[in-house]
Amino acid sequence: MNPKLFLIVAGLAALLGGRSALAEDPFITVATLTPSHGSFVVKVTFSQDVTENNCRSGECSILDPMRFNNIAVVHAGWDHDSQFLHRSILVLMPAIPLDANAHYVVIINNLELYPKTPPSGEPVVVEPRFAKPLQQDVVTEAPSPSANRSLPCLKLPSGLLGRNIDAANGRDDSDFYFNGQTTHSRGKAFAGTYDFKADLSTRQGLPGACGFFIDLKGGNDPNGSPDSLKIGMKWEFPIATWNGSPVLNQLRWSQAPSLESTEDFTTKNFIYASDLTLLLKNFPAARPGKRTPQIYFRPRLGVEVGSNLRSVLAAADGRSIARIKLGTGLMLYLPMSVLLHDITLETQYDRRWPLREEVNQDVNNNLFTAVNISTKPRDYIKQTLVLNATKFIGFTVAYEYGSLPPIFKLVDSKFTIGLNIKTAFK
Repeated sequence: MNPKLFLIVAGLAALLGGRSALAEDPFITVATLTPSHGSFVVKVTFSQDVTENNCRSGECSILDPMRFNNIAVVHAGWDHDSQFLHRSILVLMPAIPLDANAHYVVIINNLELYPKTPPSGEPVVVEPRFAKPLQQDVVTEAPSPSANRSLPCLKLPSGLLGRNIDAANGRDDSDFYFNGQTTHSRGKAFAGTYDFKADLSTRQGLPGACGFFIDLKGGNDPNGSPDSLKIGMKWEFPIATWNGSPVLNQLRWSQAPSLESTEDFTTKNFIYASDLTLLLKNFPAARPGKRTPQIYFRPRLGVEVGSNLRSVLAAADGRSIARIKLGTGLMLYLPMSVLLHDITLETQYDRRWPLREEVNQDVNNNLFTAVNISTKPRDYIKQTLVLNATKFIGFTVAYEYGSLPPIFKLVDSKFTIGLNIKTAFK
């Protein structure tokens, strides 16, 4: 044989052999969110043919990193189109509806490969299950131009219709949240405080989530109410995702114009808030179909700018507002099997640096003063221990300290025992 020809053939053989060796371990080539009968399924394409005996006993899941929610797969089967059967594609049917513009990660455990065609005369041997977990980002098929002509930020979540509601771990990841307590003594009026949040965001038509929100912290307890009300619209979307990192998950950016007011509307501000939130991965890693103890940590950094619309202090009327904000959310989740559904311990902390003079109310609630607090940060912290009788309702023990805009009314080390209701829209 010609030496040059021999070298070329040997080189090609080595190259093909190298590629074959690299291709021995199966991997996911692409995962696609695909419309199916008015909902969505996830089509997962593998580098090799797989069996239909996959995704059983919680071996597969679809992770929603935004809510740290593991969505179970209720059925998996080969992809059948009008002409062909694709043994390398598994169609995963999720347990709950998926959103077209959300970010998902598909996780496959114990993948079973389809038996390769053996030489004539040898028995067919089913491939053992592949022990290494496989995961892949889910991409969305481009919708038709007429798929959604409504205004996305005005579209209400389907959960408002009384269906498709799910559990939420705490205030940070709830779409509807209420925490309240009340006291009464003979001859006196009822006194109490509340913490209420409603997030009507939808993920259709825009990247991320967009919609109206309401955030209220108030009551008629003279020394225990932060007296803070916010109503506005928020658009939040991911700007970075780290799927291969054992620690980092997503960096999300939110834009939120809102009306900031006291309960009686005697002080009102227009505020435009811009925040960066870093979502770290849960520790320990969540297991598909299992309720395991979890810890999550979400630091955030932002700015708030705007203008005063009305103030009880004439010197503050019409003044511009500028603040720097630093905060975090920390959650410990402990699942239970006897008496309680779970126990959660949540910490919410925010520190604001006002760069312009703003009204603040002292702890005695009888004096308003305009002071320069540009170098004096204002802190607010709330720690909440919740004993959840069900995944929606629980009893709380909470500690609260600090002040919130618009009047920075100080709540000085308040302890409360009350009722907690929380839920999220699927």
